[in-house]
Amino acid sequence: MTAFASAKADTNGANREQNRKPTTAGTSRRRALGKRGLEPWFYLAPAFIVLIALLGYPIFQLINVSLYDYRQAQVSGKAPLQFTGLENYQKLFADPEFWSVLGNTVLFAGACVVLTLLVGTSLAVLATRLRPGSGAHCS
Repeated sequence: MTAFASAKADTNGANREQNRKPTTAGTSRRRALGKRGLEPWFYLAPAFIVLIALLGYPIFQLINVSLYDYRQAQVSGKAPLQFTGLENYQKLFADPEFWSVLGNTVLFAGACVVLTLLVGTSLAVLATRLRPGSGAHCS
């Protein structure tokens, strides 16, 4: 290759580099999302509506029930409902047994998570250490 040819090749490479627009994953992703517009949201809307109905209504009812004094007479319809407001919550947070039970629940949930992770990880390590074809995990 002559000096003239190598200089010309170098110049062409430099021009290509100058003409190339910098692209990043973020800009190409934004362009792809922009092309689709709202169409994906129309597909997701029925699922969101069902989730809101299945989760929103029970949570609303839970909050509503917690603000009233519900006893057997109120549930059966023999007595009118009495609005107590936040009095139920004041009684709950003042009760030392609540805090004891809450602590036991948090401890139990934490122990379950830790034990599940330990057992799962141990079984995974054991399964990878078995020789292929030994029959323990192959069927």
